[in-house]
Amino acid sequence: MLHLLMAFTRAHVGTRERHITADEVLDFYGRNTWSLSSKNDVFYLAARSGGERNIGETLGSQRVFGLPILIRNMFSRVTLFHLTEEKDVGYLSSNGIPAVESPTGNYIFNQWIKQPGGLVSSARTGTLLLPDHYLNQLAAA
Repeated sequence: MLHLLMAFTRAHVGTRERHITADEVLDFYGRNTWSLSSKNDVFYLAARSGGERNIGETLGSQRVFGLPILIRNMFSRVTLFHLTEEKDVGYLSSNGIPAVESPTGNYIFNQWIKQPGGLVSSARTGTLLLPDHYLNQLAAA
C-alpha cells in the first residue's frame, strides 16, 4: 500500500488536485515516530511537499504522540475528539494550537484552522451526527 501511495504522491499530473485519506495512521509509524518504511513515508512527503504537488491529506489517529513533528507542524485543520491521554493535549499546544482542551461528551469535537499568515483560529465546537442505522453496527465500547 505504501508503494502505491508513494507512486501516487511522486507522480506529476499538472494542476490536478489529489488527496490521501488514512485512518489509524499511527499503524505506519513505530513507537519512536519513525516510519515503518523510511523510503516510503508517504504521509511525511505529502505533508512536506504536498502543496507543491497539489496533494492534500486527511489523517486520523487516536493519539497525537507518535505522529512525526513535521506532520503535526504542517496541519491546516485539526479536529479533536476526546483524548484519553491528557499529555497529548500538550503536543497540540506545542504546535501552536491555542487553549487546547480535550472535549468531553460523545461525538463532541473541537476544531482549529490555520490562517493564511500562520496563526491558528480559536476553537470551534461541534457535534458529529451519525444515523442510528450506523451506530447500531458498532461494537460495544
